[in-house]
Amino acid sequence: MRNGTDVRAHTQYNHSFHMCLIKMSKSETIKDMYLRLGTPLLRVQSLSFGCEGNISKSVKEHEIILKLLKEDNLTELSAVLSQHNKDVISNIQKKLHS
Repeated sequence: MRNGTDVRAHTQYNHSFHMCLIKMSKSETIKDMYLRLGTPLLRVQSLSFGCEGNISKSVKEHEIILKLLKEDNLTELSAVLSQHNKDVISNIQKKLHS
């Protein structure tokens, strides 16, 4: 999946990755919120992964997230997640204005 270009497959992988993290958090509130986002969230993710290089970037970010979780480095994790969200929003904005 690291160098993949299959947007649909990576969107499903990404959803599964997030669901695993959410389940490990044992937060029913977060789980319910994520599930309610459903199709609109998958569409946003799919648009983002359609930008060249974003699939491999996503896989690298997932590896970093897992590493930081294992290290219990929540400060750095927070920064990585914040930048990740900003990047997704920026990619969607570029897609919508192109």
